[in-house]
Amino acid sequence: MPLQRTVWRGEEISDPEIEFAWDDGVRKTAIASSSLLIDDSGSVFGAVAYFTDITEQKLTKEKLGHTNKVVEGINRILMHSLTCETEEELDQICLNVCQELTESQYGFIAEINPAGYLVNIAISNSGWTHCQMQMPSSGGRILRRGIVHGVYGRVLIDGKSLFANNPALHPDSIGIPEGRPPVNAFLGTPLIHNGKTIGTIGLANREGGYREEGIETVLILIIFICLSAS
Repeated sequence: MPLQRTVWRGEEISDPEIEFAWDDGVRKTAIASSSLLIDDSGSVFGAVAYFTDITEQKLTKEKLGHTNKVVEGINRILMHSLTCETEEELDQICLNVCQELTESQYGFIAEINPAGYLVNIAISNSGWTHCQMQMPSSGGRILRRGIVHGVYGRVLIDGKSLFANNPALHPDSIGIPEGRPPVNAFLGTPLIHNGKTIGTIGLANREGGYREEGIETVLILIIFICLSAS
């Protein structure tokens, strides 16, 4: 701590950021300063330290930075919608943007086909790297077909976004099939057209888990993903 460093080493500390965390989950950021107390004869008789709470300023700065990244992501989607030669290529770009802005390790975009099965139309490269199962393909677009169930199925059934930072304990969990990558945290948002859920974007394994901000980010991106596909 700054005060101890000042007392023990005689250092004058100015403006290092310190993170404070309480047992109830509250976190604060402060700037710390400390200096020696010296009397008229030049002798040290103590030290003083003070802290300035900058939590709100730091959060505002982080939100502004994230907003700028979202705008860049939107521009990237719209730009590629004009240059991509195939739907598959554009789907992959959209997924990559969602994955990057939510700091997810991997993800997928899937749609419900006329038979009622969930069909992947894009999956992140890191997802392929982790996955050891053989996936069927059809026309370069269908990567996997599955029944609508599990945690991601809840997104489709309810037509609502959700995140689970311990998916194994979620009531709808069906476990992880052999050969699939581990899922330590999951965020899913529905794709809705004319009031009907037609698919989902699933993202997984953000370090530290997901928060409501992640859902808000993906919902904003979905507006422009749908616009780019129209």
